Amino acid sequence: MDYYKILGVSTSATLDQIKKAFRQLAIEFHPDKNPNNFSIEDKFQRISEAYAILSNSEKRAEYDQSYSASKNKAKPPSAKHSYQSSPRSKPQARTTNEPPTSTARARTRGKFSGASFSDFFNDFFTESESQKTKIKRPVRGESVQQILEIDLKDVLQGGQFMVPVTIHETCIRCNGIGRQGAIDSRGCRRCAATGTIEVRMGNVDVKRICPSCCDNIDDKGIPCFNCSETGRIERQHKIMATVKPGIKDGTRLKISGKGEPGLHNGPNGDLFLKVRIREHPYLSRHGNDLHSEMGVDFIDAILGTQISVQTLDDFIHIDVPAGTQPNHKFKLSGKGLPNEAGTDTGDQLVTLRVKLPTDISSHQLKLLQKFYLDPS
Repeated sequence: MDYYKILGVSTSATLDQIKKAFRQLAIEFHPDKNPNNFSIEDKFQRISEAYAILSNSEKRAEYDQSYSASKNKAKPPSAKHSYQSSPRSKPQARTTNEPPTSTARARTRGKFSGASFSDFFNDFFTESESQKTKIKRPVRGESVQQILEIDLKDVLQGGQFMVPVTIHETCIRCNGIGRQGAIDSRGCRRCAATGTIEVRMGNVDVKRICPSCCDNIDDKGIPCFNCSETGRIERQHKIMATVKPGIKDGTRLKISGKGEPGLHNGPNGDLFLKVRIREHPYLSRHGNDLHSEMGVDFIDAILGTQISVQTLDDFIHIDVPAGTQPNHKFKLSGKGLPNEAGTDTGDQLVTLRVKLPTDISSHQLKLLQKFYLDPS
């Protein structure tokens, strides 16, 4: 059977050209538009069979091989023997214009019974296999991005934190369809909850989406007001996140399976937390070291004194020697932050800021002048 000739296309026709040709022929010869015309039903069956083969890349490739082989095998008769008949030629198959028998009619009618003209095109022109389809496959949920703010002291100790996360869950009222009372493939009897059915096209079984549960969802049921027809509702969750000591600002934490839920039994997405460390009132971080400043009067810097310095977790007393210069740095060993591996701890560096008086008396000014002119 020459499927290309049946559809009226060339052997190099594209899939779009094949679809266009089939659509025109199917509209003209569909049994619903030509009732009780058995010759039309027979022709429509051949048209459907041709489209089922040529619209499938694998089946078309197999057909093209046999098609080319049959073309090469057939040799045209020579001119001098064109009027002669072969003595051993086999009897040719008889052709007749008689209508098909009642049995053939029943078989043909059975293939299209119960299927409307629109149902047929819904089945046939849905993209199949490697093309886009409406078949419900598991889809992984989307990942969720969130900010986790912690204090500098939490970097020192680490800990666990409850993070509020907004997740779009499947609406339980409509089961994620967006319409209450609509038919979903999970309860469809026609496709046995698979989302697909097999359509017999001539001698070929073609898998198509189920029109009962996948095509007409929007036309069934009433709008779901619980989710505003989106199939999803927002719900607040609290997720426990663990922060290790020494964590750095901007670190991305991944919590698997705590993102948006998947579609059609697909896996959940992941939750990603970006760590933000709040600014400390008197400490700044430089790697694993902490920096701070401490102010003293210029007299204390000249004569020497003792000051109390606050660290992340306690207070430490520092002796300031007499004659300490401005911007001198004192090192507090082990008072910084641990590294992420937990193998080392930084230091705290305290910078001494000498404060000069802004309001002095005339007597104090004379004493300073005398000290400057005669420091001995």
